[in-house]
Amino acid sequence: MNKIIVLVSIGLIVTMVLGGCDEESTPKPRAYFRIDLPDHEYSMWEPEDCPYQFEVADMAQVDASSSDQAEPCWFNITYPRLKATIHLSYKPIEDNLTEYLEDARTMTQRHMSKASSIVAKNKKR
Repeated sequence: MNKIIVLVSIGLIVTMVLGGCDEESTPKPRAYFRIDLPDHEYSMWEPEDCPYQFEVADMAQVDASSSDQAEPCWFNITYPRLKATIHLSYKPIEDNLTEYLEDARTMTQRHMSKASSIVAKNKKR
């Protein structure tokens, strides 16, 4: 009985070794999702009473921000097909740059509990 089990085991091992080596396998490289963008053109967008202008794709929609905290010259650029929104906020800098930098740092710190891949770095001044 033991000889039969040994012979069957050896036969299975030989079959797997010889049958499993038909073609060479190579690992696939890491890949990312591909976003197929439609053909698009850009046009200059210059909001009234705001000190900036930029080009915006024709497939995007620009609307005033509807946030409760919205200030003048805050806009949202929405790409409906991609289900994406870019939030633009503008604040004039008048000897208050340090305040805005600290505000940006604390906003990032609050967001770190919700996001991944944000690494805090101290910048030497």
